[in-house]
Amino acid sequence: IKVTIEKGSKEGEYVQLVEKADVQENCSKAGDLFLIFKERPHHSMSRQNDDLIIKQPILLSEALSGLSLVFNHPSNEKIVVEYNDIIRQNSRFKIDGKGFFNRTRHRYGDLIFLFEISIIFFTGSIPIKFNFLSFSSV
Repeated sequence: IKVTIEKGSKEGEYVQLVEKADVQENCSKAGDLFLIFKERPHHSMSRQNDDLIIKQPILLSEALSGLSLVFNHPSNEKIVVEYNDIIRQNSRFKIDGKGFFNRTRHRYGDLIFLFEISIIFFTGSIPIKFNFLSFSSV
């Protein structure tokens, strides 16, 4: 069986494969098979409607002096992000049209970076990462 999943498919949508389910006794034909889409959680990426949200950890030095990074988009496109302004905790940076496709409106959502600022301290040889919301060991 070959299944084509249309771009922009969302969690809860499905593909119906007619007469591809098991054949039951006393039935004239096989039933239909439904494949229901479920998004797999990711540690730094999530979907919000048609937008792709990226939780991007950055160092305090990058927040104060600007940053340049290459983001590997799920479509295999490499996107260069350059930001030269001061970045505050939970600041957002939006790139239009790089999110998920919306089949109804025939346009793409946005790619949104949510910056999470952290500082790394060394206590002896053990690095301690300080996020502006919590402490954790690296």
